[in-house]
Amino acid sequence: MKFLKNLNRKIRSNIYVSTASLLVLAFLVLAATVGLIGYWGFMTSYSQEYLDSTYKSAMVASQNVTGIDNVDLWNAMGADLLEKLYHFEETVWPELTSEDFASEDFYKNMIDKMGVTDEEINQIDKEKLLNAQYLLNTVFPDKNDKDYYEELYSFLYNTYSYDYVFTKSTLREIMKTQKLSAYYVIIPDDDYKNYTLIIDCPNPSLNRETRKLNTRCKTASDDFANAYKRIFEGGSEKEIILPKGDASNLDAYVTAMVPIYGTDENYKKTDKVTCILCAERSMSEFLLSRRNFIQGVVGVTIIFLIIITFICLYLIKRRIITPIEVVSKEAKRFASETTKIDDLNLRKKVGPIAEIKELASALEKMESDTINNINEITTMTRDKERVFYEVSLASQIQQGMLPEKDIIIKEDRRYDVQAKMFPAKNVGGDFYDFFMIDDNHIAILVADVSDKGIGAALFMAITKTLIKSRARLGGSASEILSNVDATISEKNPTGMFVTVWLGIVDLETGEVNACNAGHDYPAIMHSSDDYRIEKLQHGSPIGFLPGMEFPEYYFTLKSGDRIFLYTDGLVEAKRSDGARYTTDRMLTVLNNNKATENGELISIMKNDVDEFAGDEPQFDDITMLSFEYLNNPS
Repeated sequence: MKFLKNLNRKIRSNIYVSTASLLVLAFLVLAATVGLIGYWGFMTSYSQEYLDSTYKSAMVASQNVTGIDNVDLWNAMGADLLEKLYHFEETVWPELTSEDFASEDFYKNMIDKMGVTDEEINQIDKEKLLNAQYLLNTVFPDKNDKDYYEELYSFLYNTYSYDYVFTKSTLREIMKTQKLSAYYVIIPDDDYKNYTLIIDCPNPSLNRETRKLNTRCKTASDDFANAYKRIFEGGSEKEIILPKGDASNLDAYVTAMVPIYGTDENYKKTDKVTCILCAERSMSEFLLSRRNFIQGVVGVTIIFLIIITFICLYLIKRRIITPIEVVSKEAKRFASETTKIDDLNLRKKVGPIAEIKELASALEKMESDTINNINEITTMTRDKERVFYEVSLASQIQQGMLPEKDIIIKEDRRYDVQAKMFPAKNVGGDFYDFFMIDDNHIAILVADVSDKGIGAALFMAITKTLIKSRARLGGSASEILSNVDATISEKNPTGMFVTVWLGIVDLETGEVNACNAGHDYPAIMHSSDDYRIEKLQHGSPIGFLPGMEFPEYYFTLKSGDRIFLYTDGLVEAKRSDGARYTTDRMLTVLNNNKATENGELISIMKNDVDEFAGDEPQFDDITMLSFEYLNNPS
């Protein structure tokens, strides 16, 4: 609140800052509007292109899937064996040398490099494979045969196993060029809740484990299940699934699906869908493009604003500031010399702006009036010196108006109250008060005037007096503040206002009647528990808007319960890096010192604020009041 007040006051009081700020704000709004429209258009077209490219990658890959009709023969070979053949083809075969090919034990070495075990060979469904079309005349090798390894190598690299290896290798190459995350081919169950994996080809850079042939998987979501159904039953040729939830997650993927049709005995494509090819593409590329676009727009906007700002500042300087400096220079000259230049004609030297011409005329008239009234100026100087003295005196008077328990209120064992104000300047705008309304009721309050200086101090004195006078006439907290608000609003030409928290404590029952007029919420400790901020009903400040209502509320204190009141200068205290003290830090100090006497608690709190702020000067008044209900008989 304090920062906004100071900023608003600075903008309104400086024509250079005010005009430049308005122009920069207008350009900023324009740039933001254009940027948002451009961002919407870019993201709409790019996102569609991103999805289409993923689908096209799936289509390209589907044209290179072969041998899918022979999945049962792939199963006959065994998933582990097919993966070893694929690994051999991808990693070992390209590294073979001429010496390897010339070796007498070439086939045995190749079988060893594949890592094929006797157990895997024994698990091959030889009968199913040997009955296949291209293997009808083949005999499964006998291990005792001298050409066993050569025949085994030829048997392993049959037409059907090579279809698997070729398809997977081709998908991997396409995946690299298309910058995809994975290709995989599946056959869903009839209810589409699960599927059987035929080929899994993840991008090696992702370090994701490759799932083997015939792996059973649960369908990821209903969206995927419905897409499978549309392909198998609805004749859909294209399905795209977008990531759910946080699409900005780099682990999110968009999945494109296309059907793969079977072939007849003449290897011609049929109308029957046998499986689905899925292409996964990471959202990282999309997010990177979005980030680059945003950074580019922001960068261009900043450069644009800087250029426009400098142009505007130049024009303002030439048309406004320089003429004002001419007037200012003449004012300084006159202030030092107290002489008038004949035929000065300042109006002709300040340019065409009417307001500055009027200012020049006013200065010329002021010079004449000042020379004619030199004695009056001398008197004004003496008055100014007297003001400094009166400010010092006002500070002493203000401190004297604040109550002290030992002096104002006689010893009463039913409660304990301590308070302290630490003004930022000689005269502050905060105040506190506590006083007995009658034998069983005590009023406690803390307030913060919206300004500083002599005016705020006078406003504070008037408000404090009105509240105390009205409270002693009886009535609830709401009635008291409503009456004071009405009185102040009758004549308040400066527009100042004051935030107030007023509580009336019944010392017999512990009941508190409270009213919050735009002030910070109190910190209350019940039953030796932690202090907590009680965010209850909240009204407008006194003098802010005439005729506003001031809602009140009630709560009850037990013996040992406490109320801690404060002004915003405490929680908004800052240090050199701009960090604020905050309510959370205040509560931590309070809860670490719950058993501390009220006066010492206030001192501990002020020391912690000073330690937090360091060398940063105090910019706002700090006022604290700590009240403890003891409920001991008088």
